[in-house]
Amino acid sequence: MLLEDKLKAELPGMGSSPKTPIEESFVHLKFHDPANHWKWYVIEFDGEGTFFGLVVNPAGVVAGQFTLTELESLGFDGEHGEGQGIERETAFEPITVSDLADIEPGIREFLSEQTPLTALE
Repeated sequence: MLLEDKLKAELPGMGSSPKTPIEESFVHLKFHDPANHWKWYVIEFDGEGTFFGLVVNPAGVVAGQFTLTELESLGFDGEHGEGQGIERETAFEPITVSDLADIEPGIREFLSEQTPLTALE
């Protein structure tokens, strides 16, 4: 299970901070695919199964929605053919997108390319 009910209840609701610039938004969770270097950073959650956040992959960074069902269905074949899936980084601490940009390649460039963007307009 990627996300326990207790964590679901603690995440900010979808659209809960419509006037907050994306760089000032807090990222609350991180999911990652250890094989392909994809990362999903959660900013908001609709309480049902849809997240809003940042997706970081080798091609770049995008802001948008993704679902828990999608994350749970993703997997890859490991070196030895064993199936593995997306993992939640349990040690991840909430951080602003701006501070995350200091440690996550690509986010600073993504932010510099944005017109004023809020978490959900």
